[in-house]
Amino acid sequence: MQGTPQEADLESAGIGQEESEQIEKTKPSKEKSHLFSKVNSSIDDMGSKCMLKNVVTAIASPEFRVGGFWYEKGELKYRSKEMSSMVVIGNFWIEIKEEITHVTEICNEQNLIINDREDTSWKVEIHCMGLKFKTEKTVKGLLSDAELLKITKDRGYLESGKECRQLFRKYINVLISTGNYKKTYLYETTGWTKLKGKGLVYLTKEGIIGEKGGNIKADVPHHFLYRPEKVGTREIFDEFWGMRELCSGNGKRENSVFLTHFSCVSVMTSLFQDAGKGVNFLVALIGSTNSQKTATGLLFSRLFDRTPSYLPDLRSDSTLAAIREKMSLYGDAMLMVDDFVPFSSKGLAAEQRKKSETLIRGYGDREPFKRSETFAKIYGVSAYSPVKGCCLITGEMLQTESESSDTRVIRLIFERGDVDLEKLTHYQDTLLNFPTFFYDFIVFLQGNVAWAQNIMREELKLIRKQKIPGITTPRFIDTLAIMSAEVRIFYSYVCANGFLTEDEAQRYMKEDMQEIIKVIIRNDRESKTKSPAALIIMALKCGIQLRKVIVCDAKDMAKQGEFSKIMAEDEQYFYILPETLWQLYRDYCKNLGEELMYKSGRDLNAPLKKENLLLIKTEGKNQQQRATHKIGNFTSKRFFLIKKSELKKIMDVMEDF
Repeated sequence: MQGTPQEADLESAGIGQEESEQIEKTKPSKEKSHLFSKVNSSIDDMGSKCMLKNVVTAIASPEFRVGGFWYEKGELKYRSKEMSSMVVIGNFWIEIKEEITHVTEICNEQNLIINDREDTSWKVEIHCMGLKFKTEKTVKGLLSDAELLKITKDRGYLESGKECRQLFRKYINVLISTGNYKKTYLYETTGWTKLKGKGLVYLTKEGIIGEKGGNIKADVPHHFLYRPEKVGTREIFDEFWGMRELCSGNGKRENSVFLTHFSCVSVMTSLFQDAGKGVNFLVALIGSTNSQKTATGLLFSRLFDRTPSYLPDLRSDSTLAAIREKMSLYGDAMLMVDDFVPFSSKGLAAEQRKKSETLIRGYGDREPFKRSETFAKIYGVSAYSPVKGCCLITGEMLQTESESSDTRVIRLIFERGDVDLEKLTHYQDTLLNFPTFFYDFIVFLQGNVAWAQNIMREELKLIRKQKIPGITTPRFIDTLAIMSAEVRIFYSYVCANGFLTEDEAQRYMKEDMQEIIKVIIRNDRESKTKSPAALIIMALKCGIQLRKVIVCDAKDMAKQGEFSKIMAEDEQYFYILPETLWQLYRDYCKNLGEELMYKSGRDLNAPLKKENLLLIKTEGKNQQQRATHKIGNFTSKRFFLIKKSELKKIMDVMEDF
């Protein structure tokens, strides 16, 4: 990384290289300055980068000198040793205050940073007619007399003639070549970045974590807010570690244990990927309304701008384009997408599935979104939008397209009473403790990057060799390896800081891993058995076994006075009311801690039809296809007719698990 302007920019602007002298400033005029105006306005950049609004302030006319150029009595003049007389170039003087190098990381289709592009601009102050104007421009912008007019509100001018224009270009070159200004590098995202001479460091808007000041920062709108005086203290560690007990209300401690460690994974995402062991899953908090899943998700998600007014980054009704762009917003932090709910409309359901699949495939495969070449060129961005950090989804349900998608999601099931409301209130009142802990944890990681990445590689080999009962899917084995590596790194940090003894750390590490394994085993099992239709059929079987419904012969249906507690059968079909089947499904999901994906008997049509379980008949004048049917003249109610042959196929598969 170079600290001087890019030579390509200078050459394209027609500026030659010339050794320049040190800027010498004389004292400002002793005339009294008067602040009589201050104007803020936007500038049309005309192809040059302009980040600041112009600021104009009345000042006394100063005097400046550099490399044969000087500013005197409101005029820019030049005379070299060879010239017999001086030349007036214009009525302005430019002071370069800061050089800004905007660094854009170039991502390939494998989501790897393969290069970066640097675009340099300068923050300047232009003295003209007793006023001072502030702006930021590239070389092209500084050399444009049209831009000079705009910046100075039509006050500045450049003398006509070829000689004056050549001298003006030389003047800009001399100003830049002195290097007597602050130099700042701005990266487009937060998180881990490789820097020459520094290795991997964690960048924020305020600079590198663990370093005060510095000239390398992330050019982002969000801030890393924390409590500097509490960094690395036992108090802050205890606060974060205590979050493991947040979901202890109904014995669901595994949910908050998993989230505590997943939040640590999120700040190490790039380290895992750089080690060749990318994080290949996202987490979904699934539960009914008022189960506190959103409030819990907010506590464990985003590091930045932690204030009581903080809201989820996205909702399920956000546009697909917004979702794709936000997936690259936070490097090595958590993106939260809230409120996936069941839809009765087929169109809305399909749209939501598309969004969920975009998130699942994006984070599960680290698959970047391909921008159009035109978009990339206009906005000066990478053709591929990288997938950064980790993702947390909340909602009443999360519909996936296949078992393959299921293995890319870890579902944590929430019910009312799971979350300790007293603890929840405490953590909501002390939001800054979360990023304060991570400030110190990231500092620890920065000092031990190679060691941490070695653990990541070792743990994957170790876990793949072991046989964990109940975890057989390769993706879930890799998920366990990632979580296991993080747990080892976390408790090593704990011991290094003296927060726990070695024996205590080993005991708690074992406890946490047991909770994490429990979560992964449940997800592995459900990914094999949990097609929506399979769950409904298992609920029906369970309802029969528990005698929640009584099976009778279809010929005897007319004798039944109440149909809500019965299921009839003949040689080909089972007959059951949709609402009766839904109640069995609801009870089954609740008992197993499964997500409730459907809210009524009518909603069961789609999954049962998809597996060809229902008899579909064309009825009425409009020849409408229907999945529910009247049975004789003894009742006006409509029943599902479930095909016995198709049901048996599903039951045979389910018995294998």
